[in-house]
Amino acid sequence: MSDFSSTESWEICADNRWQHRWFLPRISYQRIGLLTAISDFVLILVASVDTGVAYHILAFHIDGAVQAFAFVGCYSGLTFVLLCNAQGLYRPQVILSAAAQTRGVGIAWGGVLAFVASALFLLKIGADYSRGATICFGFAGLGLLFAFRTIMAMNLRQALANDTLDGQRAVIIGDTEELAARSARHLL
Repeated sequence: MSDFSSTESWEICADNRWQHRWFLPRISYQRIGLLTAISDFVLILVASVDTGVAYHILAFHIDGAVQAFAFVGCYSGLTFVLLCNAQGLYRPQVILSAAAQTRGVGIAWGGVLAFVASALFLLKIGADYSRGATICFGFAGLGLLFAFRTIMAMNLRQALANDTLDGQRAVIIGDTEELAARSARHLL
């Protein structure tokens, strides 16, 4: 006879299921791209404000223009999300590909930094948002985006392996050999 009661075994199973969903709690497979896009925007906004304030405190011993940092962060985030969406980087299959993410995020982030530098120069708001803050924002933003995409891909792989993603169910019909030849990875 088992040392656990049925209630205790259920609690252990429930704890194990939640242990694998710390980052992607029961989310729909179709909404992963939206979650990633929103997270990208928020990370870029936070990176802009934090690096701008930190740079100005360290370099000039003042907070700097927090509104300017938020303005740059919002437009940078929006531009980045639009560029990533145009490249198809928010599709779950592409989120799982490290090479596609590295290349796509690098290209999109380079485009965002070129846009930010051009806008700061053309709109003459460079006094509020210094070159040093822009460089710090560029490096911090890229690091945060790569780290987030890596964490997202790891959790997505784990959620797929543990079958903890919600999605549309499908019935596959075929011969035993044909079905055995296909794995869950090929059905994505």
